[in-house]
Amino acid sequence: METTRVLSRTGVLVVVAARRPQAAKEALLDLNGIEVDERDPADLGSVRGFAERFVASGRSIDILINNAAVMVCHEARVGDGRESQCRFDTAARGVVRLQY
Repeated sequence: METTRVLSRTGVLVVVAARRPQAAKEALLDLNGIEVDERDPADLGSVRGFAERFVASGRSIDILINNAAVMVCHEARVGDGRESQCRFDTAARGVVRLQY
């Protein structure tokens, strides 16, 4: 969030792609030049939807800043029983999919 605050002070438009857009809007209320849109990195359909909306806006991306946290997780199984490693799929696949 600090990166968003600093960039907003420079007068540029900052697009925040958030899993919970309403919470992001509330947290960034005091800033100008912020646009919030929904994007859940764990849901590739959501990532695709965000990308499609952005492309349809006709704007370009001058700088892309990806932020993904890693946390200690309880053991979990996904898909065909593979172990999920600390939400790596969420942090990596969602971010990489957005870039390409």
